[in-house]
Amino acid sequence: MEITAANLTALFTGFDVIFQRGFEKPPSYYERIATVVRSTSRQTTYPWLGRTTRFREWLGDRVVQALETHSYTIVNKDFEDTVSINRNDIEDDNYGVYEPVVEQLGWDAKVHPDVLLFTMIKNAVATPSSVLAYDAQPFFSAAHPVGPLAAGGDARD
Repeated sequence: MEITAANLTALFTGFDVIFQRGFEKPPSYYERIATVVRSTSRQTTYPWLGRTTRFREWLGDRVVQALETHSYTIVNKDFEDTVSINRNDIEDDNYGVYEPVVEQLGWDAKVHPDVLLFTMIKNAVATPSSVLAYDAQPFFSAAHPVGPLAAGGDARD
């Protein structure tokens, strides 16, 4: 194949189809156990409620419930997975040998969030102080101040 802009566009279009095929194959689980919030900047600060409210029977005056707020900032990281294609393989129409590699890139892109999440969970269990939550407590901790009983109140507070 002669290396021209049109031929490279056709080649990359074909690789995109193969990538998508790889992307659609594996199951993914992170969206089942994590909340996905799209970030549009280098870092995102999430307001977090440490103490939430609960309904109560309305008797007499309204009771304004106090919320505990926290701030949790996540700095985005960049990830990449780059492969090269030999120019001679393109010129010799031998680029089909790269199909499994491109399909694997799609697979890897699909499962990457799972790898990150499950690695974080594994680390949080193995070394609790290595993964902290919004309140600077270990991610898995009975000391998180959440729920209507968090600040020493009772279920009707």
